[in-house]
Amino acid sequence: MSRRGGIAILALVCFALAWCGDPPGDPESEIGLMIDAAASAAQAGDLETLQAFVSPDYADEEGRDRRAAGFLLRSLLGRYRNVLVSVSNLRIQLISSELATADMTVSLLARDSGRPVLTGIDADRIPLRLALRREGGEWRVTRAEWRERGPAGSGFSN
Repeated sequence: MSRRGGIAILALVCFALAWCGDPPGDPESEIGLMIDAAASAAQAGDLETLQAFVSPDYADEEGRDRRAAGFLLRSLLGRYRNVLVSVSNLRIQLISSELATADMTVSLLARDSGRPVLTGIDADRIPLRLALRREGGEWRVTRAEWRERGPAGSGFSN
């Protein structure tokens, strides 16, 4: 698997968290809070929290299921102990009261502590689309898609 694919799955799981508190009222707010909580958990290296909020039915375009995504996340968080996560261009589309998609750009800056400072930094900016389903009152990710940003800033068009 390429480094970009590994960083992309880290982004996926980082933003796969469901918000664990009393719902603020509307689905868009719940999903926004989920994304904020995911960024905090990723930056803290909280693997258990990240994995707990991915749907048991998760499947991605690479054929990974929930378990495989968890293994990859574990290896990435072990390698990159210092991760900064930033989300921009968040667009949430409600399909129903139980289904939604969230399109965003995820920027990750990770430092491999085993490499010199100037050569040990990996940075990625990844367009990410999550399919979300409300399960047991919490939003969970059931699928994720990501694309490399092309020269014209390409990503998802719809």
